[in-house]
Amino acid sequence: MKTQSLEFRRSRERRSLRARWVAGIAAITVALGISVVGAAPAHAVGKCDFAVLITARGVDASGGSNLQNGRVWLSGGHGPQLQPLVNAMTTRAGTMGMPLFVESLAWDASSKSSGFCAGSVWAGVNTLVQEIRSIWNSCGTKPIIFLAGHSGGGHVVMDTLQYLRGTPESSMIRGAVVYGNPSNV
Repeated sequence: MKTQSLEFRRSRERRSLRARWVAGIAAITVALGISVVGAAPAHAVGKCDFAVLITARGVDASGGSNLQNGRVWLSGGHGPQLQPLVNAMTTRAGTMGMPLFVESLAWDASSKSSGFCAGSVWAGVNTLVQEIRSIWNSCGTKPIIFLAGHSGGGHVVMDTLQYLRGTPESSMIRGAVVYGNPSNV
């Protein structure tokens, strides 16, 4: 019985910590007019540690490097519009001592690809859904997931949210920021 109480307390403390962290990230996104330059955390962070930020760069922005599973890059690939958000969130996580794993979606963001709007965006949605489901399946303790997208990447993020709506995996997604989504009218 004491073990259950200890586990319950730890679970409650973790939820409280997550709530404070989510509030801090929300404040950063509101104040993003200020450019923040951050450093990466001093220790290696894994996807299942606490929180994951997945970005989807804008159309024609450069891809990243260190491709993982054919779905995400672990270095770069955020695009110039999302990099300040990545820097701010990384800095905030570091000052709060909370693990943040950052990756960028390896989707075809080239406007020169044939059938860009229909084909590339849908392929990006499929890739992002696969990545979120991979995190769901591989992590015993489900991390918080934040999504960010710019331009066509914003379209990918919004369509992914719609696609995952009501699924168990969607419970991990705690926030999304999109800039310049061309599908919004």
